[in-house]
Amino acid sequence: MKHILIAAIIALLILGGWYTLIHKDTPDAHTHTSTHSDAELRVVTSFYPLQFALERIIGTQGVVTNIGAGKDPHDFTPSTQDMLQLQQADVVVLQGADFEPWGVSVMHRLAEDGVPTIIATADLTLHEAAHHDEEHHDDDAQDDPHEAVHTDTAVDEHDDHHDHEAAHTDTNHHHHAHGMYDPHTWLDPVLFGHTVEHLAEALAAQDPNNATTYRTNAAALQAELAVLDTEYQTALTHCAYDAVIASHNAFGYVSERYGFVVHPIAGLSTQDTPSVTVLAALRAEAAEGIGAILLEENSISAYGETLARETGLATLGINPIAYVIPEGDTYLTLMRQNLQTFATALACHE
Repeated sequence: MKHILIAAIIALLILGGWYTLIHKDTPDAHTHTSTHSDAELRVVTSFYPLQFALERIIGTQGVVTNIGAGKDPHDFTPSTQDMLQLQQADVVVLQGADFEPWGVSVMHRLAEDGVPTIIATADLTLHEAAHHDEEHHDDDAQDDPHEAVHTDTAVDEHDDHHDHEAAHTDTNHHHHAHGMYDPHTWLDPVLFGHTVEHLAEALAAQDPNNATTYRTNAAALQAELAVLDTEYQTALTHCAYDAVIASHNAFGYVSERYGFVVHPIAGLSTQDTPSVTVLAALRAEAAEGIGAILLEENSISAYGETLARETGLATLGINPIAYVIPEGDTYLTLMRQNLQTFATALACHE
């Protein structure tokens, strides 16, 4: 009997050794399995311009995941896998201004998990959007009451417009609701430079050990954006036209910065559809003097092509740099391509 007991103990020890050998590299179900080291900062964001800025700011000190890569932000909702990546992040960065209609509800969930959220537009003065949205649609929908949303773990930036963000996600309504402000700030290189500084400071607060790196990298990117600003100023100073028509209302900040007007076919979202009144007004604008119609790769381009046939205006491609990022291009190369498009449409002469 004694010999049998000893043999059983030996067998259990052997089996235990094999189990340890087999499973020693298997992660726990709740362990993050990315290839980065524990020392790297894990940042998750929602769309390309923020990915570009964050990768430049963080450099080799962390990894940036863009859950919205290749997807139209106006029509994107995080999947279960996306939510898992958000919850496993060290920091989440969103554009704010209700650019992510799902952002507020997700911020609440992240707060419960102890994941801080940085709002990229928190320190910016934004254009109000309500009036424009009303005039671009036939429906009689009332404005939604937007309430303040702040979380204990979110980076508190004390911004004026963040109080108005709302978790409005009624995708069945043909008027895709945004918040009270225009979120397309990244298309103005000056505003984007302010955003880069804001992100660097917010990341430095979250990761003080690498604060110097973040600030140095941000300063280098800001210098490149300052050069881009100078290029826009120079190229768009002397122009024959002062207005263009564009697919949707993404270019309000950049047009205000450099002194021209954009008449959008659709509202702030690519999911909007123009009213009969707006299309008639655009035909009238074309008759008064418009350089060209700027079309994006989205469903609104069909309205623009029809308008071009009706008015005889030329069409040019424009990229709002939100999700269509051709291979080999970056934020900076696409901004320069847009500059050339604006200069051509406005018939500018340096």
